[in-house]
Amino acid sequence: MRLPFVSAPSGAAFPNYLEMPARIPLAAWRVIRYVALVALMGIIVALFVRPTTALAVFWGLAVPVLPLVFLIAPGSWRNVCPLAAANQSSRQFGVSKEAMAPAWLRDHGFAFSTFLFISLVLSRKVLLNRSGPATAVVLIVLLASAAAGGYFLKGKSGWCSSICPLLPVQRAYGQSPFIGVANAHCRPCLGCTKNCYDFNPRVSYLADMNDGDPTFRGYRRLFIGAFPGLVLGYFMVPDAGQLPALQVLGRTLLWVAGSLALFFLLDTYGRFQNNTLPPLFGAVAFSAFYWNGSVRVARALTKVFGGTWTWLIDPVRAATIVLAAVWLIRTLLVQRRFIDEVGGPAPVRVDISNVRRAGASGSGPTITFADGPAIEVPSGTSLLEAAERASLSIASGCRMGVCGADPVAVLEGAEFLSPIRREEADTLERLGLGGHNRMACVARATEGCAVSLQPDRNAKSVPAAPAFTPDPTVERVVIVGNGIAGVTVADFLRRAHPDCAIDIVGDEPHLLYNRMAIGRLIHGRQGMQGLYLLPEDWYDNHRVTSWLNTRVSFIDRPAQTVRLGTGEVLPYDRLVIACGGRSTVPAIEGFGLLGTFVLREAADAMKLRQHVQQLDRRIAVVAGGGLLGLEAAHALHQLGLTVIVAERSDRLLRRALDPAGSAVLRAYFEHHGIRIVTNIEVQSVHGEQKLDSVVTTDGETLPCDVLLVAAGVTPNNALAVGAQLEVRRGIVVDNTLQTSDPRVYAVGDVAEYEGQIWGLWPVAVQQARVAATNIAGGHAEYEGDIPVTLLKGVGLDMLSFGRIEDQEGDLVISETAETGHRYRKIIIVDGRIVGGVFLGYSDPSQQAQEWRDQGVILSDETLATLTSGDWSPLDGTKPVPRLVPA
Repeated sequence: MRLPFVSAPSGAAFPNYLEMPARIPLAAWRVIRYVALVALMGIIVALFVRPTTALAVFWGLAVPVLPLVFLIAPGSWRNVCPLAAANQSSRQFGVSKEAMAPAWLRDHGFAFSTFLFISLVLSRKVLLNRSGPATAVVLIVLLASAAAGGYFLKGKSGWCSSICPLLPVQRAYGQSPFIGVANAHCRPCLGCTKNCYDFNPRVSYLADMNDGDPTFRGYRRLFIGAFPGLVLGYFMVPDAGQLPALQVLGRTLLWVAGSLALFFLLDTYGRFQNNTLPPLFGAVAFSAFYWNGSVRVARALTKVFGGTWTWLIDPVRAATIVLAAVWLIRTLLVQRRFIDEVGGPAPVRVDISNVRRAGASGSGPTITFADGPAIEVPSGTSLLEAAERASLSIASGCRMGVCGADPVAVLEGAEFLSPIRREEADTLERLGLGGHNRMACVARATEGCAVSLQPDRNAKSVPAAPAFTPDPTVERVVIVGNGIAGVTVADFLRRAHPDCAIDIVGDEPHLLYNRMAIGRLIHGRQGMQGLYLLPEDWYDNHRVTSWLNTRVSFIDRPAQTVRLGTGEVLPYDRLVIACGGRSTVPAIEGFGLLGTFVLREAADAMKLRQHVQQLDRRIAVVAGGGLLGLEAAHALHQLGLTVIVAERSDRLLRRALDPAGSAVLRAYFEHHGIRIVTNIEVQSVHGEQKLDSVVTTDGETLPCDVLLVAAGVTPNNALAVGAQLEVRRGIVVDNTLQTSDPRVYAVGDVAEYEGQIWGLWPVAVQQARVAATNIAGGHAEYEGDIPVTLLKGVGLDMLSFGRIEDQEGDLVISETAETGHRYRKIIIVDGRIVGGVFLGYSDPSQQAQEWRDQGVILSDETLATLTSGDWSPLDGTKPVPRLVPA
């Protein structure tokens, strides 16, 4: 049952399958699809033992129904097709290898499916219509091919969405279904196919026809242009037996050629609007099929059931012509709405979360990937964004060049990329990468270049010599915490102090991993693969002794030792506490019941994924509308759950977004079927043995199977309390990151500086760099600047930096896009950008942030351009007006 409070937004123009109402339970679909598979096997047997009747049933009754199903409710066929059941059986039973489809199949699969479809139609005329065994053999080959494609390749990329011979007809008629049926196969979605019909049925064919790749688009237009001729040729040309087989093939192909010639003649000289001819030719083919096919259906009914069925011919002809006309009008109206919503003929890709636009033709440089296609992007696009737009598999993390998730090798055109900044250089050095390697997230292209997604491990970095003499009294350093803060301390300390001993103690069993991406452990299938940020030999190469799955039980400051839970004692000259924080759990009555979770570590995400797979109803409540809460809500939504976010304040991301930006973000999540409730908290949980509902502070009862609390982070300060260091909310530090004991430092989520604990990755890295410099004998100070806040991996990029709230005297420039859930705003004081908020504008946000960091003074010309509503100085579409150096 679909509950009222979790219904998809009614205004969604092109709802994806997660937003569509579930008309039939998934379990029922599974039964139906395997019944269909057994029925097909029965027909195959009958084609051998009773070929005359079986041919009449299969070719005369079953096949003629398919175009009607494709036109009215194509999703139902995608769910029950026996070939799809065979294709998905490997995934259903967990034995699929789920490899990425090769580039040739992704790019040219539709051409193969078109060839197979035409070949089958021609084969019917020369053999299959008369031979039961031959038809049975063809069906067996098709079943085996579909099953093999599902075993080797992920999702439906090995058959249903690539080379299935029925795919061209499904795509042509499925673009404006009368009845929308949600996909019941691919849960969770694997993002295996470009413009996937199963993910977003109403928009997929339109995205195909508006794609930036003329070959990709051309295959679809070629088929629909030939389709009416193929239908008419099939019925008008006699079958083999009345004519020689070669004549049958030749005459049928002449009909195809004539149809194609008419299509391209009209396309060239008819001045039709974009994508008007394809549905027109589709409607003609549909009408022609049932005008002629109704006669053969009547004959098949007579052969199978006896009697006279000719009375059925005229009603079928009239009804299908009317249906085709209505479908054509609906399709043209849907296309008009698509142009309005998505923005016209710009290339469009459908991924697992949203409809995205690639760069428009002629708008910028071409990025050529050694591991994939070439893609044209707007000037200033990062290599990471280009790879994502090209649907290539690439890891991502902080998107600031800090975490180290996405190193790539630049094969050509390195000089056309944005300069390497300090953070990126530090990260590359930590990874041991030099030469032509870059971090894809911050390397932005102004002209064309060639890139490999595999970094060149042979291009080693050359560590810079320290700018000071290392302190010889610092011989032993112990770091408590193996997260980004602790590892960054170890990295910078080793660069500056080549001789001291470094021990790093972490209570998780993992090497440094991308904590910002643990949502993938909820909805992804590869576990920790791709999340690790350091090679296994990093610790050995840096002469760092690593203690994994180990807890620190006590700090003895007078003795300058650290006692481990295993009994060992580590002496130190300097101690760094970087043990982070734990999830804050408010006073929720009954929390701890099976089905209640927090999300802080990889193990939390894995436990949550395991629990969800055992559920039937699959409804989740996320308590908290911060970064972690929204990312978790999106991950659960991707896994197929219905999700409600309960936020205690009056808006999402209160510390990172102004009210207007928060409203846009909320609209985005609600558009995708995630309910947002503000000014409310979860008060209690209920259920016997496992969770079945929660009660909120306003008394509402929300049925749910999962409660995920994402209410913030509490510093892990118990060690510091036991060591009698000064502790408030976190461990109090000064601007050198020293605690109340000058031999002990604290960094990251456990450190409190001037009353603030940011709990953000970039802050942890900045603090770790400062602490390492001071420990090694240099001098550095932490400035405590307002950090950058990013929300990634939810289908809508968000970045805010500096000051986000307006004050008297500020120059505020803002814009809310009419479509696409986009919002941007910058605050300017005395000619300098002091803060900004960007939703859905990744490239200009980077430029604005850089100018703010560099203290650039905007010239009068630049200010005039921006205040006029022209954002081109930031988005790279025009030359940047003159700037004044800082």
